[in-house]
Amino acid sequence: MILITGATGHLGGTTLDFLLKKENISSIVAMARDSVKAATLTTKGIEIRIADYNDYGSLVQAFEGVDILLFVSSASPESSERKQQHINVINAAKENKIKHVVYTSVLKASDTAKFLPAIEHCHTEQYLQQTGIPYTIFRNTMYAEAVPQLLGNALESGTWYFPAGNAKNNFASRTDIAEALANVISQPLPHQNKVYEIASGQSYSCGEIAAMISYNTGKPLIYSTISLEMMKKEMKKVGVPETIIAMVSSGIEAIDAGEFDITDTSLENILGRKPVDLKDCLKMLV
Repeated sequence: MILITGATGHLGGTTLDFLLKKENISSIVAMARDSVKAATLTTKGIEIRIADYNDYGSLVQAFEGVDILLFVSSASPESSERKQQHINVINAAKENKIKHVVYTSVLKASDTAKFLPAIEHCHTEQYLQQTGIPYTIFRNTMYAEAVPQLLGNALESGTWYFPAGNAKNNFASRTDIAEALANVISQPLPHQNKVYEIASGQSYSCGEIAAMISYNTGKPLIYSTISLEMMKKEMKKVGVPETIIAMVSSGIEAIDAGEFDITDTSLENILGRKPVDLKDCLKMLV
């Protein structure tokens, strides 16, 4: 049996959709925190198990009879909470003798990363590996679908202010990543105990991204780099929590250090085709 966590979220839900094309619906269960949000899955005939990463007992119960687990990492903004949630999931998987865990990490996860979540993901990877459970780790790059959020009101003003200088970033379609996850889940053996850097074949600077958007929309969009300190001040002005500011700031520092400037063939190999390029994603997003 296959269990998909975060089944009502974007990545988990899209992976579930791809998996339903490959596996019998009776062999798939979806885990969610909210039964109301999961109602649409119920109408499709999918078994729903309600559980929460914060509630170890609910996880143990939800994982009963499961062979393969898609563990979509926590979206909690609190570092200490994410750490404990990940430990809870892995311990519950071990208690239930799950045979394979597919975990969604982040690009270049390491103890020395500037991006704070990359350090936390590294620790989760290590904890998972120490259990002896066969695993596959997807170190996902930035989602192409997140680009519109980075723009703020740039499309209205015509200027995109962002503190990334000329550094390049890799973006991949979340849909492509979900399809690749479904491919691995349906045939996990070739991917056992593998760690994949999941990225597209091309990295782009913010200036290049602005030019793509301008071309697609027919409207001028100029990229203007600003200081990280200026961005922090603006976030504080609008009441962004300090934990979010720290995480976002670490991400900017990681971009500047080249942590997201990577190309890799793992996603292409798992898909069996080239992933959709950012310029093509932007045609649908912006």
